[in-house]
Amino acid sequence: MVVYIKDLVVMGRHGVHDWEKKNPQRFQFNLELEVDLTSAAISDKLADTVDYAELRRIIVETAQNNS
Repeated sequence: MVVYIKDLVVMGRHGVHDWEKKNPQRFQFNLELEVDLTSAAISDKLADTVDYAELRRIIVETAQNNS
């Protein structure tokens, strides 16, 4: 199965120049994640599948807190 996250916009400070690191910039993420959900299909447990909210949280946190 493929999971998509499309057009996730996050503000972050990335770059080489000081002005890039000082001023927030707009970053747009488009992800395509191929996952094996066999375990989730068998167990019917949410813990065995993809947590979209957690995936989004990780992307946002990484973009905002890393340069």
